[in-house]
Amino acid sequence: MVSLLVFEIGGWCLAVNARSVNRIVRAVAISPLPGAPAVLEGVINVGGTVTPVLDLRLRFGLPAAPLQPDQHLMLADTLGGPVALRVDRALDLLTVAPEVIRKVADVVPGVQYASGIATLPDGVLIIHDLDQFLSIEERLEIDQLLSVAMRGEVLAAASGPTR
Repeated sequence: MVSLLVFEIGGWCLAVNARSVNRIVRAVAISPLPGAPAVLEGVINVGGTVTPVLDLRLRFGLPAAPLQPDQHLMLADTLGGPVALRVDRALDLLTVAPEVIRKVADVVPGVQYASGIATLPDGVLIIHDLDQFLSIEERLEIDQLLSVAMRGEVLAAASGPTR
């Protein structure tokens, strides 16, 4: 069986493999990171770790929407490191048989960011691959910006308060 975390964004129901998701939290203020690629909405502090927040709306061609307190952040692990995904809301943890999932390339060749399509009694569910969500260039750019931001915080803390 395959566990999927179903979420909603812009009226669409989508899913990711539940193994990738550590937890779901209520949305918190997101700090913008100057010079970041468009897919990066900003960063948040998760237990002392600066975590990039990815803008799913932009990636899926949806209009931007202001952060709302009833939204969720899905904290997930990817091959490139931890990320947070801002979603309108997390909906359900769904367990499906592997045979109801088809590879996206078998159904619609060339689709990006998706790994499979689950055929369910009430429709289909697109399963997104978080490891493919960022290009290598975007991941490298984000890592570099986070490194610079962290060095700036360390230098500011080391220099003490300003007068």
